[in-house]
Amino acid sequence: MKKVFMTLLASVMLVGIMVFPTTTFAEPGSKIINKRLYRQKGRIFHGINNGSLTRREARRLGAEQAKIRVDKFYAKHNDGHIGPREFIYLKPRA
Repeated sequence: MKKVFMTLLASVMLVGIMVFPTTTFAEPGSKIINKRLYRQKGRIFHGINNGSLTRREARRLGAEQAKIRVDKFYAKHNDGHIGPREFIYLKPRA
């Protein structure tokens, strides 16, 4: 019984060791960019509602956000993650 328990415990620990790094360090750059895009989207809607943005300005800002999302998609799906160079490229634009 003790041997079965130790084998089960070892397998659970092995799975935990394999899963922990992927959940802890999963694309911090992508999360930062997503947060910035979300906040910008809120500011755009606020600007439209209070009249400080014209329809043309809002359309241009929306198109810029769409381009950033497309660039982020290609950067992430090129090799599976957003690397430091890609993050440096995307961060100022987001």
